[in-house]
Amino acid sequence: MSQRNRVITTGVAPAITMPRPALKGTAAVEQMADDLRVISTRTGGVTTDDLTLAGWTREQIERHVADARETATRLSTVAA
Repeated sequence: MSQRNRVITTGVAPAITMPRPALKGTAAVEQMADDLRVISTRTGGVTTDDLTLAGWTREQIERHVADARETATRLSTVAA
């Protein structure tokens, strides 16, 4: 069975890993903030494992998650 047929049959899409490791500084914080917002909308919360599956390295998560969380909260408040 092809990957496409397996996805359609099971109804579960494979995890898609985006090239996050190249992001640094403000670009990393802004993208991680967006990822936090998207993931939390789908699951109600975000874990380190969720961010890892989204393509972030553990080092990036440790370095940027506090700023990204603050940015995501600010953007969600502005959007509301």
